Amino acid sequence: MFPDTHKRTSNTACTRELMRLKADGGWRNITTAARYAKVMPDAYWVEVIAWFGIDG
Repeated sequence: MFPDTHKRTSNTACTRELMRLKADGGWRNITTAARYAKVMPDAYWVEVIAWFGIDG
């Protein structure tokens, strides 16, 4: 295994998620998706877990 395999895997996962966000949002390019993408505050984590019905 190459030393940077984890880094490449993480980058691939991030790119895949950004592409999914772009598609889900109906945006034509990544720049627009990045402009409107926001990181959810940790304060909402408990509510999201409860909404999905995940025990944790």
